[in-house]
Amino acid sequence: MAVQILLSLAILIISAKIFGEIAERLKMASLAGEIFGGIVAGPVMHLVAPAATLQEIAGLGILFVFFLIGLNLKSEKSELYSSSILAVLSSLASFAAGFMLAFYSSGDIFLSSVVGAALLSTSPSATMNAIAVLGEYKTRAYKFIISAELAESFLAIIVISGLSLLFSGKADTFTILLLVSAFVAFLAAAVTVGPIVTKKLLSLFRFAKDEQIYISIPLIILFIAAFISERTGLLGLAGAFLIGIMMRNFQITESTIVPKIKTIGHGFFIPLFFAYSALSMDIGSVSVWLIVIMIVAAVAGKVAVYGLLGNFFNLKNREKKIIILAMLPKGEFTIIIAQIALAAAIISTGVYSTLIIFTIVSVALSPFLLRFFGK
Repeated sequence: MAVQILLSLAILIISAKIFGEIAERLKMASLAGEIFGGIVAGPVMHLVAPAATLQEIAGLGILFVFFLIGLNLKSEKSELYSSSILAVLSSLASFAAGFMLAFYSSGDIFLSSVVGAALLSTSPSATMNAIAVLGEYKTRAYKFIISAELAESFLAIIVISGLSLLFSGKADTFTILLLVSAFVAFLAAAVTVGPIVTKKLLSLFRFAKDEQIYISIPLIILFIAAFISERTGLLGLAGAFLIGIMMRNFQITESTIVPKIKTIGHGFFIPLFFAYSALSMDIGSVSVWLIVIMIVAAVAGKVAVYGLLGNFFNLKNREKKIIILAMLPKGEFTIIIAQIALAAAIISTGVYSTLIIFTIVSVALSPFLLRFFGK
């Protein structure tokens, strides 16, 4: 390992944690600050530059992000049906709005697809942070949001995996059908067989003197699931997400697994991932116009669906406003699609940089708007 990597890791982590703390004190999700920390360490001060080994290490962070999302996602059975319908429709509406506005401006179908895909799913961590502004954790709007996030995440994983194949030139009708089938099979296995196997593994070590075994086994399963996921054409994050969902109802999940995964994830890998995502940016090429287009498209998609169809599910006007504004922040999925598109040379560094800045703006806007319009 090159000695420079050690210094780069130290700089990125400290920068990400400092600005992540500042973001939290400003009532924003820490991911906005962690990305900004990467901007400061990289494009602004030029203390750290992209490197292959550093990229591989930082790339593990996204597995921890989606593993934790899966572990923490809860669904309210009373709202699951209605929220899933509206979540999928609003995500598709945001995709369509982003695609059309970007295509009208650029005429580039691939770039427009990236812009649309970047708007597909809300950032769960940023949404929970926005909800904290109102402190309404027992309302129907909150229950609606946490169920909607589950549906949005499923949709985004399938669409982004499909676009990844498309950008690599491997996509055709059969491959796409195979991709969807693989995801469904993976989901079915994670929900049925997975919990049984995992519980058996955990029970084998219940008398182990090393209590850290309860972090080792989930990590082993996480990495194996990500490997299988990649091999079947899905993104590794899909396996991480589904394994998280599989383990979320275990007896020791909340008391043991989640705290230990959070320590490893948020202590190192996750802030490193977000900070590293900013290193490839070119600040001077950020398009304010594209950011405005994406904000408009993100809001328009939600307003069109929740505003027009919310009445059919007995959503009150205030509930609709809270749902729309709380689900405005984009994060993990937006960064992933941007990285995939940049690696495939589908978008320029300028567009990539714009997508990263858009992520920060959307995360910052949501709690601010909720304070004024969510009351």
